[in-house]
Amino acid sequence: MAFVLFVIFIVQNAGRISIYFLGGEAHISLSILLVLTFLIGALCGAIFFAVNAFLLRRKQQHSLYIRQVEQENKDLKQQLVQNANVEQQQS
Repeated sequence: MAFVLFVIFIVQNAGRISIYFLGGEAHISLSILLVLTFLIGALCGAIFFAVNAFLLRRKQQHSLYIRQVEQENKDLKQQLVQNANVEQQQS
């Protein structure tokens, strides 16, 4: 069904248009231009999503690392207090 709609879209927008950009001129089918614009937008959206997902995962990993270091610090402090108590009892 989507393919049929796509073909209808291409047929109805088959007219050629002129594009002027940075002093240059190009002639292209309107349907091709619209499809290319859509694909470029989809690619930009996918890149944006991938970067955000990467940054979020990195932030989560960093938070996990911070929690592990804090727990290790807490454990070492407890060991230090226990060792100090043992030394006091031995004296």
